[in-house]
Amino acid sequence: MKKILLLGTMMVMSTTVFAFGGGGSSRKSSLFTSGVDAIGVHINGKTCPDGQELVDNKCYQKCADGVIRGRNNNCDICENGNVYLSYNVGAECDTVVEDFTGCKSNADCAEDEFCNLVNETDSSCYYPTSGTCQAITSIEYTDATIDGLGDVRYGNGYLNWWAAANWCKAQKHGDGSSMRLPTVEEIKCYIRGTDTLITTDSGNKECCIGDNQTCQYWQTAWDGNTIKPGSETVVAQYSPVIVNLRKTFDTRFFMTGTNYSSTDSCYVLGMNLNTGFTTKHSRKNGYNNTLCK
Repeated sequence: MKKILLLGTMMVMSTTVFAFGGGGSSRKSSLFTSGVDAIGVHINGKTCPDGQELVDNKCYQKCADGVIRGRNNNCDICENGNVYLSYNVGAECDTVVEDFTGCKSNADCAEDEFCNLVNETDSSCYYPTSGTCQAITSIEYTDATIDGLGDVRYGNGYLNWWAAANWCKAQKHGDGSSMRLPTVEEIKCYIRGTDTLITTDSGNKECCIGDNQTCQYWQTAWDGNTIKPGSETVVAQYSPVIVNLRKTFDTRFFMTGTNYSSTDSCYVLGMNLNTGFTTKHSRKNGYNNTLCK
């Protein structure tokens, strides 16, 4: 792994990217950088919209009371020392985990690492019980641009939801903004036969295109990431975003940043590119794939 450190008014760390499915070959990423934050210049008189604040000459959403801004300007450090749980809205820092060991956020790790949070000692899937700093590049990944979703990074390494969220947040787009897990709404999945987007509390649904279209089961419509002749009509009933993801990444599964239920923060909505369905998935249980936006 070759790293080049440039000194000056900005510090940028470039890392070697391992293309998923590339037969072990590597390439340089021109879309993203993971490493030292750009040094911003404060310009007197610049103001931000209500609810935002100026940080490094950029406007960011203000952190909630009791939450501190961490690496890549993410609001994810609890002043009280607890692990920040973004999905417990209004009580993100209220969960006390007895005998927690290791890192609690990316800020506890080096700039080229992320905090791999796990729960291996407790039956609960509501919170992690330990964290380990792990190199960002220990997860092989592929960069791509998905029509309708934008620039993404697709990782191939076993991570649960907490770790996947941190792996995304530890990396940045070329403009310096932090990456994150996408929401189901951004994938533009509609409930079958309606113009209603799939959101929290929608359950497991096909990812339809909208316009009151009814998706058919699409698993047999594909040959790998290629649409079988005669199956174009079936595939056209699905969200263009999930179609483009399937064409790019084949039959993978990934977790989103959307809660499965508003009354149970243990589960998230996942996406199954093999079936074209959203799925219910425990935060505690990991998968080999992580999609960052």
